[in-house]
Amino acid sequence: MTGGQAFLAVDLGAESGRAFLGRFQAVDRSGGDAASHQRLRFRLELDEVHRFPNRPVRVLGHLHWDVLSLFAEIKESLRLAARQCASHGFDLVSVAVDTWGVDFGLLDAEGHLLANPFHYRDILCDGAMAKVWQRIGRERIYDKTGIQFIPFNTVYQLFALAEKKPELLHSAQSLLMMGELFTYFLTGERFAEFTSITTTQLLDANRWPSADSGSRFGMSRPPWDEELTATLGIPTHLLPQRLAWPGTILGELLPEVQQECGLSAKTAGRPVRVVAVALHDTASAVAGIPLDEDETPWNSAFLSSGTWSLLGLEVPDPVITQASLAAGLSNEGSASGHFLLLKNVTGLWLVQECRRAFAAAGTEYDYGELTEMARAAPAFRSLVDPDWPEFARATVAGAPPMPERIRRYCEETGQPYPKSPGEVIRTCLESLALKYRWVLEQLAATTGRHLEAMRLHLVGGGSANWLLNQLTADAANVTVVVGPREATVVGNILVQAVASGLYPDITAARHDLGITFAPRVVTPTADAKASAAWDTAYERFLKLRENSPGTN
Repeated sequence: MTGGQAFLAVDLGAESGRAFLGRFQAVDRSGGDAASHQRLRFRLELDEVHRFPNRPVRVLGHLHWDVLSLFAEIKESLRLAARQCASHGFDLVSVAVDTWGVDFGLLDAEGHLLANPFHYRDILCDGAMAKVWQRIGRERIYDKTGIQFIPFNTVYQLFALAEKKPELLHSAQSLLMMGELFTYFLTGERFAEFTSITTTQLLDANRWPSADSGSRFGMSRPPWDEELTATLGIPTHLLPQRLAWPGTILGELLPEVQQECGLSAKTAGRPVRVVAVALHDTASAVAGIPLDEDETPWNSAFLSSGTWSLLGLEVPDPVITQASLAAGLSNEGSASGHFLLLKNVTGLWLVQECRRAFAAAGTEYDYGELTEMARAAPAFRSLVDPDWPEFARATVAGAPPMPERIRRYCEETGQPYPKSPGEVIRTCLESLALKYRWVLEQLAATTGRHLEAMRLHLVGGGSANWLLNQLTADAANVTVVVGPREATVVGNILVQAVASGLYPDITAARHDLGITFAPRVVTPTADAKASAAWDTAYERFLKLRENSPGTN
């Protein structure tokens, strides 16, 4: 054990939050001669200390983050971690919180939260993106930001607030993304973390120095796009000017937090530190993907599978071209300070909402039961584009139940609609697999990489869906390497370990993960008839996309 050190990762996902302690056990030495210093290698040991729901709250017609409740759960995670570390003789070195991007909180002049942050699935942004395009052309926005057009991106949320709730913006003195907000509650430090703010569609991507220059990490201020903010009436003073890179040690837990959580005693000669990891959960998930010794971040694709599916490649610099615009690709920050060229696809949200609808109708199914029923259902009966806009709205915001929305899609596209729960879920899973194939083809065409030579690393909660894993391998004809399921937590902990000096960089840390996790390899079904059936289904899927307005 590395001096009995432990690191606490708190990950806030769309359905739940979880907190894990990570500890590193030295297992052997590797490397050559004495000049290499024979780097120690470590096995990561994970212990779940807390899990809790993360549900938006509907108040007066709007969906909001339940911020204070979540912060209470973060403190409970710290309390439980402190107790576990004390009982086992470990030193709690640091803690970090990651969550999704886009959403934010507004603070007043005294640093107090002005209002409960809006949830990205709220109706606040309805129509905002089209209005923004009228002021600044769609291509102009993409040329500057390199970010996929999603109606709830931060830029559209702020524009909607300026239109609908100007008094709130006028009262605000600063803005913090959600990961930064929770970190601020822990430390009192205000900052903008690299991976988190790249999701805003408010940065000038052309102002990042190239990776070859070696000067990117020397930047201390975010390259906010002043043309965008001025044209859209977004107060520039709200945007934080202190840029923090993944692995930045922000300071110590506030004394009040230490005392409340039983951490007031010195730990390893110092109070518990707080680290700005890759606060965007996608970047943390990619940082938690194991790499073989001969594998680099550049020669494989990744799929973070959960409520959302984030499918992409790591690249040294932003890729902003007509091809990437046409494919709807985003350039978001990675834990290494590079970029993730990816597409955000509606993921297992479809299945989650169907399950919720089945329960509301009187029948509770667990995900394993739904998967088995989908396996037994007929193949390729009906297909949908997962990114059809009607699928994105939360049911609590007034949308029909998800099975009804799927039925409507099928009716409008001239397909038989799925009737049984198994048929509905089969439609969701096959459609997701086909969408993954399309995205992989766009990534290959945009970057010049060869799809047939790629391995697809699949991580996240969706990796537990063995049927979707196999459908993905078959649909795209790629080898799928599955795991770890808790990749976001793993990436969070690895960046903390780099910050502590245990590893020189995140790539070295990822090379050690094969010691901890034995990824499951899923290969395409070796059957010519099955392959032909997938090709036929893909042609149907492409035609459906052409006739599905608003999808990309």
